[in-house]
Amino acid sequence: MARFASALALFVSAAGVALPAQEPVFRASSPLVVAHTTVTDAKGAYLHALEPEDFALFADGKPVAFDLDYSFVPISLVVVAENCGDCGAAIKKMRKVGVMLLPLITGERGEAALVTYSDTARVAQRFERGGTGITEAMAELRPSGDGAALYDALAEAVNLLAPRLRGRRGVILHIGEKVDRGSRRTFEEAANLLERNNILVYSLTFSRFRSAFTDKEAWKDRTEDSEFREKPKDGIMRTPPADAPYGLPGPPEPHSTGAVVMGQGAAPNPGPSSGPSPMGDANLLGLFTILRDAARRNATKELTQLTGGLEESFNKQSALEKAVARIGEELHSQYLLSFRPVGNDPNRYYRIEIRVKNNPNARIRTRPGYWLASEPK
Repeated sequence: MARFASALALFVSAAGVALPAQEPVFRASSPLVVAHTTVTDAKGAYLHALEPEDFALFADGKPVAFDLDYSFVPISLVVVAENCGDCGAAIKKMRKVGVMLLPLITGERGEAALVTYSDTARVAQRFERGGTGITEAMAELRPSGDGAALYDALAEAVNLLAPRLRGRRGVILHIGEKVDRGSRRTFEEAANLLERNNILVYSLTFSRFRSAFTDKEAWKDRTEDSEFREKPKDGIMRTPPADAPYGLPGPPEPHSTGAVVMGQGAAPNPGPSSGPSPMGDANLLGLFTILRDAARRNATKELTQLTGGLEESFNKQSALEKAVARIGEELHSQYLLSFRPVGNDPNRYYRIEIRVKNNPNARIRTRPGYWLASEPK
């Protein structure tokens, strides 16, 4: 609780921006590309109070007129949480961060929903403004099933978000493993849904094995009456035995750097700042082929970078809480640049480049581009 109070104080201090009298809306009637854009200085501090004239936006190498909205556009958040049968140690940690979501991420005018997934995806909590629905739903997470239908869960999250996005920001916070196992949806379908609806994805990932070794009371899950008792089909118990020494077996996994790199550079690779790619324009089929191959190893990395978000890993409770606080601070420090898409070729990937004028040291993270995806059948 002390960590939560500290994180809340940090967020309130960082996001002390006066709210406008009325809710802003994206002002174009045609389909838009919305680039959620994070701008920091060389030391990583957020650059606030930038105005439209401070930005230049290029799509496919051409300057494009854009509208600028600010971080106080209200947020519609869907938490996508994995609740597999042998993810008990991670689920215990997830239960405790539900109370952080409203004050740190959505804010007073925001709303939150919850989708859980294992063998299948399920809407566990529909949108509710204010209230304690998301907190209670997170606290009631239970392990179930053996799969990890991530793409199906993301599709469910988009279905919840899509009708609510006029005048609101669509954000998905995924908490789970890095890969998909058993979805009916494909990587391409999930990516198209996220891109077409301009949804920003953050992912906090864990290892079932490493997370279990940070659970001080994991021995209790060996008892028959434990709600977290593991019954994996493969017979491999991820929870350490009662006589195992407490602590991680070896060094922890490194955190994601957050650099905007997709696959093997198939999509435009802006590096630390958004900009031109040495790869040039990417053929959509080739782009998907390489992204799909990379997604087999780390689907969440590809999807977060595709939308302009971040992936981080956690194993301990404190790391999860700090990551949620960082995401909240970032969301409330972002700029939203929206524009009509350039081009009409659905088989090409169009690069986006955003610059901050008169500030060559500014570091910019945004979606690296967009494609004109056809509607799903």
